[in-house]
Amino acid sequence: MPNKKFLEEYPLYRRFDFEIEKIWSTNYTTGGTRISQLPKPAINLECPICKSIQTFNMVNEYFDDSDLKKKYNSPAFVSFQLNYFCSCCKAFHYEFFVDFGVTRKIDKDKNEIWTNGWVRKIGQKPEWSIEIDSQVQKFINEENILLFKKGLICESQSYGIGAYSYYRRIVESIIDDLLKEIEELIPDGDEKKEYLIAFEKTKKEIIAANKISLVKDLIPKVLLIDDVNPLAVLYSAVSDGLHNRTDEECLNIAETIRECLSFLIIQIYSSKNSKKQFTDRIKTLLKKKTK
Repeated sequence: MPNKKFLEEYPLYRRFDFEIEKIWSTNYTTGGTRISQLPKPAINLECPICKSIQTFNMVNEYFDDSDLKKKYNSPAFVSFQLNYFCSCCKAFHYEFFVDFGVTRKIDKDKNEIWTNGWVRKIGQKPEWSIEIDSQVQKFINEENILLFKKGLICESQSYGIGAYSYYRRIVESIIDDLLKEIEELIPDGDEKKEYLIAFEKTKKEIIAANKISLVKDLIPKVLLIDDVNPLAVLYSAVSDGLHNRTDEECLNIAETIRECLSFLIIQIYSSKNSKKQFTDRIKTLLKKKTK
């Protein structure tokens, strides 16, 4: 069913699965189908009028059961338009065009069985953003910025194999610089010495996954997310090849690569800036004290 994550993050045509009994009640005797109480979750998206992230609420209704029963004999490709208005300015709005369907199979008695339901976006206004975070743009060169945008375009259309390929090329291009930046966040001592030994070994490797494997367990705690190691997750993602993978599977891996890569870059910059600001403040205080 439509939920917050689906509306905020999912690109076009990517299916979001749900338990079918939570949406559809089906009378197999008459063949009638009704959709009951579809959710209308509040979402948080950028409002260009308010120039900030705001809460958006759905202001229209789904078709009622009686109308739906007259028009459709099955839930496959029942479509809706969802209108979400900013709760602050009441002016800017997002439009989502979604359709619902079911996955069907035939049992041994030749009866049709609905195994699960799904929903997907078939349109969105404004379109899915391909803007790159400003801190990420500072870290990568123009060629990789172009690759990143191409990856986002592929992701926005659920072209998983294409998105995966573009993001993986970026990782291969910047991994040496990324690992060098991580080194600067590790305090002097045994941990840094261990990292530097592993980092030297990475220079003899050509494959990005092998480089990451050597240092992924040595990163500083400041780069962990609730004890989850994003570099280890990134290693798992880039190690996973395209062989025998569907577009949907590649799309999930591509999203993981993009999010881990972006988090690491942003967190590295944030940590370095915090360290610099703290150092500058200490120097200023010491100068005042000596005066």
